[in-house]
Parts: sequence; C-alpha cells; structure tokens
Amino acid sequence: MKLDARTRISMVVDKNTFSEWDTNIEESNPCEYPGYEEKIQNLKRKTNLDEAVITGIGKIDGMTFFVKDAVIGDEIEARITKLKKNYGYARVEQILKSSEFRTEPKCELHRRCGGCQIQAMA
Repeated sequence: MKLDARTRISMVVDKNTFSEWDTNIEESNPCEYPGYEEKIQNLKRKTNLDEAVITGIGKIDGMTFFVKDAVIGDEIEARITKLKKNYGYARVEQILKSSEFRTEPKCELHRRCGGCQIQAMA
C-alpha cells in the first residue's frame, strides 16, 4: 500500500509536534531543461503536493534526537546510537540534501576529534 508523505508523517510523528520547513520555496529551472515547468505542474496535479520532499521537525514517542554530524537544515538518514528516557542520540548515516549552512571541514580528523565537531557549519 502506498502512503503519501503527509499520511506517513502523521503515522510516525507525535500529534501536533511536526513543524514543516521550507514551505514558501518557489521552483525554478536554472539549467533551462526543456519541458521542466510542464512536468512540475503535471506532478503537482497528480500528487496534490507543492514539493517532492516535505521537511521539518517533530517528536517520535515524545522524544527529541540529537544527531551527531548533522547541520541544521540537512535532510538525512540517521542511525540511533543511544536512547535515554526522554531523548536519544543518533549519527548521520547518509546526507540526502546538504544544508545551506554546511561547509567542508578543514581538519581531516573532524569526525573523530571532539574539538572539530562544528567544523562542518559555515
């Protein structure tokens, strides 16, 4: 059974805790792909969505997760590494979309050294 994104979010995230991000971004065609605008309009009609991806923040079972190596605005897949009573820790497994605030760390030890943890932020 296929679920649309909003249904999936409502099934996973605690009620009234999801806050959607980036709701006012307008699409553009900077590479000038032929037929792009028509394709986007057809997909919007077909899916009843304005965007292909819905991003935001919410709680799952009342818990907030602190994600190592994530930058605010990143879209990621993460692995839970530790659970506490009201919160948990996770680590980035894959960055699906980088935040505008993400930059390449200057130190090659940035993932292993506690002093370099925020080098990925601009």
